[in-house]
Amino acid sequence: MSGELRELVRHALTIARDQRYSEVELTVGEAHFRATLEPTRASARPAGTGSEPVVPPAILVKSTHVGYVQFPDGVPEVGTAVKAGDRFAVIAVLGILNDVEYPSDGVISEVLVGPDDAVDHARVLARLEAA
Repeated sequence: MSGELRELVRHALTIARDQRYSEVELTVGEAHFRATLEPTRASARPAGTGSEPVVPPAILVKSTHVGYVQFPDGVPEVGTAVKAGDRFAVIAVLGILNDVEYPSDGVISEVLVGPDDAVDHARVLARLEAA
């Protein structure tokens, strides 16, 4: 295998691991390469050079329906600690109020909607940081 082809295969395998693909198949001219990748644990791979801070992913509060946002308990404030299952807001759909609950415990880091905002299904309404 030539040096260029070896580098191409190495690059493809790196991308496949990063994207969590289970298989890689390459054909370049007459050369053909196929590999099946084993699942890797996230902790087994370095996150980068080590100089970047490790930032946990945000917990998203998403709309459960298409409708209008209402806050019967008041607009939640950034920095407030919340528990899974507590009500964030309600979505008014044809006069029916549907609760939107926090998916897990956390601290509100961002509220992305206001009272009477129109929302689509699965729109991100707020972000939480893990408690």
